This record gives sequence, C-alpha cells and structure tokens, in this order.
Amino acid sequence: MLRKIITLGGLGDLPAPGTCGSVAALLLVFLKKSPLNWIAFLFTTLIFTFLIQMTSSEFEEDDPGYVNADELCGMWLALLISGSRSLPEVIRTFIFFRIFDISKIFPVNRAENVPGSAGIMLDDLVAGAMAGGLELVWRHLR
Repeated sequence: MLRKIITLGGLGDLPAPGTCGSVAALLLVFLKKSPLNWIAFLFTTLIFTFLIQMTSSEFEEDDPGYVNADELCGMWLALLISGSRSLPEVIRTFIFFRIFDISKIFPVNRAENVPGSAGIMLDDLVAGAMAGGLELVWRHLR
C-alpha cells in the first residue's frame, strides 16, 4: 500500500518516473481547478516525507527512481513560488523544474546527498524552489 502511495499509484514504475510524477502534479492542480495553497503543499510534503521514511528500509539506494512522490512535492513548490497560472507559465515552470531535477546542479546536488528520506525529498524541493524563482525572474524580465 505504501509503495503505491510513494510511486503515485504506480507511476514510479513507468519509464521516466520523475517526469511522470511531475506531470501528475500538474494534472492534480488542473483537476482541482484552483490554485495551490501553502497549507495543502506543506501537509502533502510532510505526509510524503513520513511515508518515504516509513518505507526507507526497502530502498537499496539513497533516492530510488521509482519513488516519485517527491517530484510531485517539488513541482507543487515550483508552482507555488512562481504563481504560474497561464499554460505557458506552467509549462515553462515544469521545464525549469525538470532541468534542475535531472541535472542536479548546485545546490540540488548537495541536497540530494543528505542521507535518508530527507535527501529524497530535499533535492526535489530545492529544484522546485529554483524553478519557481527562475520563472518569477523570467516573467519580470520580459
């Protein structure tokens, strides 16, 4: 049961699990038809961190690819910070997030090195914060 949750219903078992988790985050926002709020984001992040910690004994590596609930949290953070509402803004924020999450540039790579479930979540939250910030800068520079 926990594996289904931390893989977002099995999306983590598909090819490109990180991208699938990020897309799932977007779909949930659009299905909800209302902007995210900090309370919902923090609650979700805490729940997923707890669930990942509970299942961490089964992890053979520090950040297994099939765990993609962390991507959902990172993508939501990017959208919260950026305030992206239009489709072009959301797509750009998504692209920024995936670039930072995949490339693991500094400081994402440092966050990823934190041991255990904290590192699993933290690298995606840092990538999300960077993506949201970059989208804000992008919009203000246009």
